[in-house]
Amino acid sequence: WMVAVDPHLADYDDEQLAFTSFCCNQFPSFDQGEHFVESVARSRPTLYWPHARIARATITRASLLQTPEEKRAELIRAIGESYAAIALWPEGVGARLNLGLALMEREELDRAEAVYEPLVAEHPEWAAAWFNLAAIHYRQGHWEPAMEAIDRAEQLDPSDPSVHMLRGKIYDEYFQQDGTEESLEVALASFRKYTEILPDDWKGYLALGRCLYGGGQLDEGIRVLDQGLDLHPHGHDLRSSKADAYWGKGEFVTAAEVLAELLHEFPDDAVGVDLARIFLEEAADSVREEIESLLGDRVPRGAD
Repeated sequence: WMVAVDPHLADYDDEQLAFTSFCCNQFPSFDQGEHFVESVARSRPTLYWPHARIARATITRASLLQTPEEKRAELIRAIGESYAAIALWPEGVGARLNLGLALMEREELDRAEAVYEPLVAEHPEWAAAWFNLAAIHYRQGHWEPAMEAIDRAEQLDPSDPSVHMLRGKIYDEYFQQDGTEESLEVALASFRKYTEILPDDWKGYLALGRCLYGGGQLDEGIRVLDQGLDLHPHGHDLRSSKADAYWGKGEFVTAAEVLAELLHEFPDDAVGVDLARIFLEEAADSVREEIESLLGDRVPRGAD
């Protein structure tokens, strides 16, 4: 009956979490739905699903908070609620996913890995667990297990754009380490897949463009970055990356012009200021005067 009302609930393997999600979706606001869950947790403390739901909600809230103190408090609560849920139902996958995610967000990577390794062994069909395990290995700099985990996630859920974005980042980073064309091709294919799934998201073009010019395909990288700029004309990262690509191509004045436009609009952009300092330091004598006229007043005193 619930699936008939809300077909998305068919995606839940955990019936209790499906039930609470259904109940929360009947409320006009997120806060009212969460208030309902909190009240159930207080009145029925031995139920698994309210603790699991509260943990997931607090992780979501933590991602939106700005101050480290608030973020830390939410994540500590998420960890506590996850442990409470696991104590009530040790086999519950949702609570273990939440626990590992909260630990990962607190940069407790070894503890998070210890949650996910047995989870993927018991439930190799869970793409989310493989994805999070890949993210942990990526942060640790463990490239081979990261690639193995993200490949499994991609096989299980090829329609998820976040899987393709992370897969591209992992293989691109590995390419920077080992320089093999195979790694570069996987990274490029993953970023291209992301742009196919989300053609209106500029972040995909930024990642693909950087990967292209980092792999020596400078003209194609600039073309892709321009696609991103069509979607997000004021994008700091897109514009500084375009300047960097032109510099790598040897078009030094054009690079400085692109960067000067960025710093004219955003004079405090840290990446842009650092890049301007590098351009000024590396400029050849034949173009030094032009580069200095474009960027000389863009680097604050003491920036070097």
